[in-house]
Amino acid sequence: MILRLDIERLRTIDELRDFMAGSEPVDFHLTERRGAYDFVRRTVVRLGYSALTKAHKGGVRRFVAKVTGLSRAQTTRLIAQYHKTGRIEDRRRGATRPFERRYRAADIALLAEVDETLGGLCGPATRRVMRRQYEAVEFATLHWVHWYNHRRLFESLGYVPPAEFEAHYDHQLRESAMAA
Repeated sequence: MILRLDIERLRTIDELRDFMAGSEPVDFHLTERRGAYDFVRRTVVRLGYSALTKAHKGGVRRFVAKVTGLSRAQTTRLIAQYHKTGRIEDRRRGATRPFERRYRAADIALLAEVDETLGGLCGPATRRVMRRQYEAVEFATLHWVHWYNHRRLFESLGYVPPAEFEAHYDHQLRESAMAA
């Protein structure tokens, strides 16, 4: 059932207060955000919001929140925006470069394999297990890089580790610099 409620005729604070007192069990919700913004703007203009007392402004904010279904913070923000700029506009914006949420077939197969291996754990538990595995691979990689750079025997260096060759080379440079 769709009802049309003409509340544009409410022009005084007393009329708003009477309306709010009589409509306590009724909830209102505007389905379109643009319609809610237009309603807030028209109500602020019609009631001369900037000239009202603090108590009356609170009553207008409660009325607007009740009729539009917006929160108190949203209502206050919209009224302040109108007071500052003379208009109310939707400032929400989507992400300029949203994160791509597609998974490759290999990713899906890997997640299914992990889920099957772990016995169908919940998301956070699976995430913790995957994090631990990632850290183990990272540690193994660091270990290998250290071995490759410091302990591996190079044929071109006379089968000595790079760290030992570098120390010998530095020693030779220092000796040649002292001799010169």
